[in-house]
Amino acid sequence: MKALGDLVLTCLAPDTVVPPANGSAARTVGLAAAVRSYLGGVTIHSFSVSPQPARGPHGLEIVHHPVPVDGVARVRFLGSALIGSALGFRFPDPIDGEHRLVQLQSPLLFEAARRAGLRHFVLDAHNVYQDMTRFPQASLRDRVFHRVTRRRQARMETACWAEAAHVIFCSAVDRDGAERLLPGVARKSTVVPNCIDVKAFVPRPAPAFRRGGPVIFMGTSRYPPNFFAIQEICREVAPALANLEFRIVGDAVWAPDSVPPNVRFLGRVASTAEHLAAAQVAIAPVRHGSGTRLKLLEYFAAGLPVVCTAKAAEGLDVEDGRHLRLVDTPRQLAAAVRQLHADPEACAALGAAARALVEARYDWSGQVQRLLSIYARHRPA
Repeated sequence: MKALGDLVLTCLAPDTVVPPANGSAARTVGLAAAVRSYLGGVTIHSFSVSPQPARGPHGLEIVHHPVPVDGVARVRFLGSALIGSALGFRFPDPIDGEHRLVQLQSPLLFEAARRAGLRHFVLDAHNVYQDMTRFPQASLRDRVFHRVTRRRQARMETACWAEAAHVIFCSAVDRDGAERLLPGVARKSTVVPNCIDVKAFVPRPAPAFRRGGPVIFMGTSRYPPNFFAIQEICREVAPALANLEFRIVGDAVWAPDSVPPNVRFLGRVASTAEHLAAAQVAIAPVRHGSGTRLKLLEYFAAGLPVVCTAKAAEGLDVEDGRHLRLVDTPRQLAAAVRQLHADPEACAALGAAARALVEARYDWSGQVQRLLSIYARHRPA
């Protein structure tokens, strides 16, 4: 596939992408960075309550659409989000043009983009939102929002799938789920898995496991599945392993009422790589959600042994006992962590197999030609 030097890709994202503090933002930035050098340019439009730099990493241009944070403007925005068909989003300028292909990073932007004149686009479907609206929410605000907007979100997502020139799903699980909701959408879709820049992570060497280290969990508690995973760690897993230190990396927007003394919240960090390099075991007790978990790919790239639920590993080509340990209950999770933490050889073996898997299957460099083929087929006439 030749470079498409005359084509500009415009990605429209519903939340901040710099820094990429959640899985959706990390996928947007990682995908855009992977194809940047093959295109005439890549621009990311994103909505956020905090300012973003004019230029993001990897030469990506960021166009910031501020979301009001207080006063009358905030009330109007929230009211529009609750009762308006565009869920509060608004693009002030036309977003397409000659030699420009628009890629929606969320179907929830579909109505706002359509009102801004969008007719031809590709959808990068990070999740199936109709699945996400069914799982528990971490805050009263989110419970109210999803209760009021759930049907509207479902209609918009289905309409977006129908109108998209092509849909990129991050797993076969999500593609098949969408096909059940809208028969025929799979025929105009491609699975491009969540990936990472593997070379940004140095795998932990085998001798380092003899020194031990903390147990790590990564993820912003703003995302409900992560919040409930953190609750499980604090209420059941960490108390059962009082001699081990647990570190939680990511925004602690919502925190459990009771945090045991062996759990440390590190908040948002500049780089996850250094914290992963110090860890002995990584965990992901995620029990609901959609898409695939980028945290697992980062754990793998860091060469760490991983203990997680089957839901956390959903959509990834992994083998229990070879690449990770799968568990069902908090008690099983605690037992697996205890066993691994005391067995440096087992830690090193699992970590090495996981690193080999992510190098072979989940590095963005391996998806470039697939993405360029999609863009070449669906570039504006």
